[in-house]
Amino acid sequence: MKTCSIKRGFKVRARVAMLTVLTLATALAVLWSGFPLIKTWAQTEQAPLEVRLAKPVEWINGCLSVSIDRTNHSTSTIFLPNRGIYLDASVMYSRSELEEAQEHEWLNLYGVFDIVDNDTTPLQPGATRHDEICCIRPTVIVSNFKKQTSRKIPVRGRLRVDAYYFQTEQDWLKNRRQLEEMHTPYLLGGTQENHPHVVRAETAIPCYENGCQPGCDKPPVIVGDERSFLFNFSEAEWFARGESITKSLEQKHLPCGEPKEVK
Repeated sequence: MKTCSIKRGFKVRARVAMLTVLTLATALAVLWSGFPLIKTWAQTEQAPLEVRLAKPVEWINGCLSVSIDRTNHSTSTIFLPNRGIYLDASVMYSRSELEEAQEHEWLNLYGVFDIVDNDTTPLQPGATRHDEICCIRPTVIVSNFKKQTSRKIPVRGRLRVDAYYFQTEQDWLKNRRQLEEMHTPYLLGGTQENHPHVVRAETAIPCYENGCQPGCDKPPVIVGDERSFLFNFSEAEWFARGESITKSLEQKHLPCGEPKEVK
């Protein structure tokens, strides 16, 4: 279960809330496959919603403090999903620890919880919603469910903020009705026409105070079927097997993640 500190503020006060428990089918799907590395929804051009970082991200008391503003620049009310912010960290992907990591992908660190909220908050024209999120720790556990391995990787590189929204109340109601029929949260279901729109912002992740060397901002490497999961697999045997992956990667990469020169 993911827990963290979240502070929200509005220049417009309007809120609809109804929590529904994550269904067994959905939980098993996430448990088996983990969170996908790449989300497929495209960013809307000239979007009515703007998302921006209100201040630089920084490490505070062991978590990454992310300050987000979402502003409605349109002349109509738009609708923000109550679980409408996703935070992803950049990673380098390798098919095996023996291959060079060359593919740049994203690992979800915030936005999927064991409680699903399919409702929205209206955001009136010209209004801004402010969120202070402090959930991301300096390391994240990635596991390979098939090989039963777990290991910790550092959070560094780039941070991506995805902010989802519906342009009309009718769009949101259609989406919610379909998801309730499918017993599925936003991430795992819905037809293309019923998906919420998305806008995006990116920023660099600062070095954690004692977690990496100055200038060490390269994304970490993940291997094969490693994913982050809703529930961590923290058994000692899993970490023991994961340690062999870490040692193998250390033979190919310097501490900051860049490939070692071949002599």
